Amino acid sequence: MTDNNRKASILIVDDNAAKRLALTSVLEQPGQDVVAVESGRDALRLLLQHNYAVILLDVQMPEMNGFETAALIRSRKQSETTPIIFVTAYTRAESDMLQGYSLGAVDFIFTPIIPEVLRAKVAVFVDLHRQTESLKDLQQHLETLVEQRTEALTAEVAERNRAEAKVTRLNRLYAVLSGINTASIRIRDRQQLFVETCNIAVQHGQFRMAWIGWPDAAGTCLIPVAKAGFEAGYLDQLRLPLKEAAEDNSSRLFVRVLRDKMPAVCNDINTNPQMASWREEALQRDYRSAAVFPLMVGDQARGVLALYAQEVGFFDTEEMKLLTELAADVSFALEYNEKGERLNYLAYYDALTGLANRVLFQDRLNQALTYAQRLGSRLAVLYVDLDYFKNVNDSLGHNAGDQLLKQAGARLAACVRDCDTMARLSGDEFAAILVNVISEDAVALMAHKIIRRMAAPFMIDNHELSITSSIGIAFTPRDGESSEALLKSADTALYHAKYLGRNNIQLCTAEMTDKANLRLKRENKLRRALKLGQFELHYQPKIEVQNGRISGLEALIRWNDPENGLVLPVNFIPILEETGMIFEVGRWAMQQALADCRLWHKEGLQPPLIAVNVSATQLQHKDFVEMVERELNCAENSCTLEFEITESMVMQDVEASIAKLQAIREMGGGSGSG
Repeated sequence: MTDNNRKASILIVDDNAAKRLALTSVLEQPGQDVVAVESGRDALRLLLQHNYAVILLDVQMPEMNGFETAALIRSRKQSETTPIIFVTAYTRAESDMLQGYSLGAVDFIFTPIIPEVLRAKVAVFVDLHRQTESLKDLQQHLETLVEQRTEALTAEVAERNRAEAKVTRLNRLYAVLSGINTASIRIRDRQQLFVETCNIAVQHGQFRMAWIGWPDAAGTCLIPVAKAGFEAGYLDQLRLPLKEAAEDNSSRLFVRVLRDKMPAVCNDINTNPQMASWREEALQRDYRSAAVFPLMVGDQARGVLALYAQEVGFFDTEEMKLLTELAADVSFALEYNEKGERLNYLAYYDALTGLANRVLFQDRLNQALTYAQRLGSRLAVLYVDLDYFKNVNDSLGHNAGDQLLKQAGARLAACVRDCDTMARLSGDEFAAILVNVISEDAVALMAHKIIRRMAAPFMIDNHELSITSSIGIAFTPRDGESSEALLKSADTALYHAKYLGRNNIQLCTAEMTDKANLRLKRENKLRRALKLGQFELHYQPKIEVQNGRISGLEALIRWNDPENGLVLPVNFIPILEETGMIFEVGRWAMQQALADCRLWHKEGLQPPLIAVNVSATQLQHKDFVEMVERELNCAENSCTLEFEITESMVMQDVEASIAKLQAIREMGGGSGSG
């Protein structure tokens, strides 16, 4: 943008005072300064201090003429582009004009001067100067903005890098905490627990070295009993006297931890005087900071856990909070081991598969949600269900079913990472907690891995058995931020996977949740409908084509919903079957058909054969035959029923279905298929 209010300066160089005054009076106007000097030397001096819009230069001057002055002006960088107009009354020679133009002159003005022409010519260069200066200001402003933005972006990137590094460190510590929590519950041997603690700290927490110190047999020295990481002989001769040490004694830090029962931190080994006797050895192994935590048994600090990091200043407030919790978990396990009490394994783990049970799963999920919210990370919950597992129990027996569950649990556990949790919640229902989720695609890949692993044949009692699985997935925070909401979302996705034919993976969506809520609402209404007697039987006649006679009646169930009127079977029968209510509703339909039949007999009518539909869920129910027998006995043989059963229902379990239908036929009831 051009600043039209910017002042421009005009320099007049002429040895004639009257001419200088005349030129000045012509050119002076608001927003335009005119400076007049009498010699080239004065002009050169001013050009060192100021940038002029245009220079009006006389040709004939004593000491230094106009051409000489112009040559010197052009030789100076700060004025090499300043426009020069020669104003003269002495020459119109072509050679002089060529010389002037060769020196960078932009024009010649000859006296007598026409004021309007002079002002017009000078105005061109004044405007150009203003525009140039404005552009320079704009460029400088843009450069300043770029510089400021660059500095801001550099600071932003640095802050983001610091934040990402912080999250990475905290994720490492969370993995350590999760691993040691599991080890504390699983491991009962003290030495094994110590070794596992050090290994987890190094492998998952990426500490340079970790070791645990415990009193020797005499109780006079603290000695290393477990270690992991890059140690290279650092602990070979370590024996720390368990007594108050002198100021320069290397054991003072550890004695203070045991005495005060509080952690101690050295965030710069190179400068901490308490590490003086170990400094050289530590720095050679790239130990830059260290922290020591007491291991408590009851109210006594019995040992220490020491951790070494390669970064100076690693152990800040958040790290120390997590690591103090870690040491408390180890202490918790030690306390129970010391007292000879074992944690109740069955309280936290499934006895059949060895996986976490529902109690431990819920606890882990709550803990994972807490850390995810604290660190701003994501987690996912997977619900895994074995498709048609009930058929395995029914056809091969519960022993075969247990073997299948055990093998399935092992396969599922092998599909998740060490920091994740796989659990058996009940029956054939498994669930996994995946922490530190990078992307939904990564979780989907793991789910597909589970689908493939589960589809491979199982060996049960020397027989190959193939079974598929269905998986529902929910993510935080999109699908829920509490354990209840997250589990409900994963369960909704699993239901949708089954609805789509099983052996597939589904992610929870808002549409699924809405459908699940609608289905739950309808399920509750159906329970009330059964209780309040809102179901009705409608009879559809069967007509013989040859003579037009009614050969039978088909009993059709309808739901008379007070809010919506008659509801078609397709909108409620599937829900009755999934919830098991179909058995009770089917019993009611049979009772109602027999009751209507008795009523027609009392009124002197001879009702035809009545067909009642039977679902697969009813036929497979273990009490189906006994229920039919009871209802027929109550009917006092006054009516004959026919059961409408599809071939696909019978084929689900041919032998059992045929046996049940034969038993019903023998008791005098009708049976049929369609």
